[in-house]
Amino acid sequence: MIGLFRIFFNFLRRPDKREHGRLKAESELRWKELQEERGAFVYEEDGFSYPFENGTSQIRWAEVERVIGYTLDLFTVDEICLELHVRDRAIRFTESTPGWYPFLDRLRTVFPVIRENWDWGVAKPPFATNYTVLYEREDAGLFG
Repeated sequence: MIGLFRIFFNFLRRPDKREHGRLKAESELRWKELQEERGAFVYEEDGFSYPFENGTSQIRWAEVERVIGYTLDLFTVDEICLELHVRDRAIRFTESTPGWYPFLDRLRTVFPVIRENWDWGVAKPPFATNYTVLYEREDAGLFG
């Protein structure tokens, strides 16, 4: 019985300073990896290409008519999404997409009107879609 109590107590205890330092270092390393991970994105001066299920597509920045951010309710968590409207289709990337963070950096460079922390705005309140237009080309029009 004491063995079970000890296991339960160890499970609930706070990490000591050494363990806390190790966990913090691991977390910082993982964050750095996420920020540097390019995923399947291939960037060019005027756009990028990405391998979709139906084949690789090249997207030119000049063809992007609208960029929309929102959250997707996955019942226990929300997933932040970004939708690019290009010609006659909408292309969705999520925060689970490998290369998400470098893609956001590139997007903000190309479209400086996109706010730095837009994702915090669509994350609250939780479990709501919070559909937000982040960028709209001036000549795109309502149905463009």
